[in-house]
Amino acid sequence: MVTRRASLSGEQLDHMRELLLDREHELQHELSAEEHAADIEDERGDEGDQANSAMRQEGAIQVRCRESRELQLIEEALRRLESGGYGRCEDCGGEISLPRLRAKPFAEFCLPCQEKAELRGRRVDAPDDD
Repeated sequence: MVTRRASLSGEQLDHMRELLLDREHELQHELSAEEHAADIEDERGDEGDQANSAMRQEGAIQVRCRESRELQLIEEALRRLESGGYGRCEDCGGEISLPRLRAKPFAEFCLPCQEKAELRGRRVDAPDDD
C-alpha cells in the first residue's frame, strides 16, 4: 500500500501536532506523579486498610496501563506526522475524518475500519475509557 498524505492543511497538521505534544507532556507528567505516589503508598494498617490500599493500587495500575498505551499511540501519531502518513487509516489507507482526529488525535483508523475491528473483538485506538 502506498502511503499518501491526507488532505489536511499545514495549519491543521500544526494544530494536531500541538494537541499531540500537549497531551504527550500531560501524560508524561501524570505517569511520573503516579509512579511517585505509588512509591510512597503506605501499606501499614489493619486488613481492611491493606485491602483498600490493594484496590487503589490495582485501579492505579489500570490507569497507568491505559495512559501508557495512549502515550504509545501519541508517539506513533507523531511519527506518522513526520513521515507524511498522519490522517490516513492504517487499515484501508483512506482518510481519517478531521472531526475524528480532533476527538482522538492519535487515531490510527478511520471510523468504518475502527468499527469493523471492534466487531471482530480487536481493541484499537483503545484509550477511550476516560
